[in-house]
Amino acid sequence: MRLRGPFLTIGALGLAVVAVGLVAAWTSIGRAHSMLATIKINSAVTFAAPPSDAMPALTALQALRRSEAHLGARRLAAIPPGLSVKLGLLTLLVGPNCGVECHGLIVKNGLAYQTLNELAYGYNGPSTCVGGNPINPVPPHPCTEWEFVDANTGHMIIATSGHPS
Repeated sequence: MRLRGPFLTIGALGLAVVAVGLVAAWTSIGRAHSMLATIKINSAVTFAAPPSDAMPALTALQALRRSEAHLGARRLAAIPPGLSVKLGLLTLLVGPNCGVECHGLIVKNGLAYQTLNELAYGYNGPSTCVGGNPINPVPPHPCTEWEFVDANTGHMIIATSGHPS
């Protein structure tokens, strides 16, 4: 009966591993669920969670490099500090269906879109935005700058700012 001690030790270690695994799985499920909320950047731009099986052709860094290659800037070694990156489905609303004038746009349920549920990387960071016009200027105020890049091609889709909700 001397084998009882090793079996108890192995059993206890096994239970500890299972417990740690369950905690890790629960934590990651909680994080994934918290990322499911749709972000409304402004009245025309929304950014939703990607499908669980989304497989972008490019990494976030590769897409950012391609989108900025035309600027002649030096090649980025990493995502710049302070810049947050999210993968999601981008929708850019143009407005109500405009008939012939909407040629080239996506029309669905009476609305026209430049982009509808396109897999994209959203790069965002804090900024100071200005607004208004020369007659009615709005003082600078904190906001979030966004740049959306196609996750498969690296083409810039849109850069905009807003207060996400």
